[in-house]
Amino acid sequence: MGEKRCLVIGLDGVLCASATEAANAATAAAYTLWPEEMAAAQDINLNEAGVRQSWVEYDWSRFVSDDKSEQRACDAPVWLFHKVEQLRNVCDSEWELVLLARLCVEEALACRANRAKGRYGARPLTIGEVEANWVDSGGFGVRESLLARWGSSKEELHAALSHARSCVGPCIGRPPEDRFYLDVLEAVHIAVACGAVSESVYVVTSRDLNSAVASLQQAGGAMLHRVAESQDLKEEEELARWRHDHQGSWAGKDGWQVMHSLMSAEQKADAVESLCNQLTAAGGGGIHIVDDSVSFLRACASRLSLGAAQMYLASWGYVSQGRWADSRARLPRVRELGDATEFDKVLWPMDDAV
Repeated sequence: MGEKRCLVIGLDGVLCASATEAANAATAAAYTLWPEEMAAAQDINLNEAGVRQSWVEYDWSRFVSDDKSEQRACDAPVWLFHKVEQLRNVCDSEWELVLLARLCVEEALACRANRAKGRYGARPLTIGEVEANWVDSGGFGVRESLLARWGSSKEELHAALSHARSCVGPCIGRPPEDRFYLDVLEAVHIAVACGAVSESVYVVTSRDLNSAVASLQQAGGAMLHRVAESQDLKEEEELARWRHDHQGSWAGKDGWQVMHSLMSAEQKADAVESLCNQLTAAGGGGIHIVDDSVSFLRACASRLSLGAAQMYLASWGYVSQGRWADSRARLPRVRELGDATEFDKVLWPMDDAV
């Protein structure tokens, strides 16, 4: 075996299926930041909200009350949680969902006002329209306009989302086994345990450290439960081999190293570039970057110091298909991975597969 490669991997959308939890926390954060503006959501009807039946398996009643209603983080109408969750693919970082929660309400109110003036064809922006105009390759778009219009900053929204997450707690409505991409987690664990990749696995996220650590620890619990059931493991020594920690103990390896609070694609790319420089100085091997953000991978591809890095788009995550369609021809170094099986194959050097 040659030098071990270093794995840099995204948290939300790659390891963690967090859209429901993020929408819940982001909506709560929006209610905290703009209580008067968000209160108008209570009077918006579904025809004005711009929702689709396909989001709730064609059951309109779930836009009014669903099996998660009693566990919501604030008193927002159920349709708003569903719509913010659908908008997760628009974002590069989850603090942007706080902006999108208010935008959903503002768009519905504008629709109502236009219809009152006789413009009966008026409707809120669709998910695709928001995605297409949210941010361009230069980092400008509706997102920056809303920050300026509402007098907010990325730091303020990030702090509000972090606070909401600390109050909300674990992801609601689903068992732990359904909140994580367990096949991906298992592939990482085995590759580390067998020495195919470096012991330290770097997790890149816009989350605050506490939230990221809690998510990784929950992922470890879900992984342990899955392995214990599938292999009928009962002895403590056997179970210990499969325990994950956010840092430190992980089957005797270094484990997760969390690169947190990175609020933009550029900040994430800066952090990875710094890591790559450290590894090169220390004589380390190559680097694999796996994420579901086209903007982040594009930023990495533009760095000369990351010229030897191998980059992969995790298409099982929250990929902006519009941005990927626009960018893929200009990103020949980025390979799309369809599922955990394809991901598992890239973790192993060719000489190990023989």
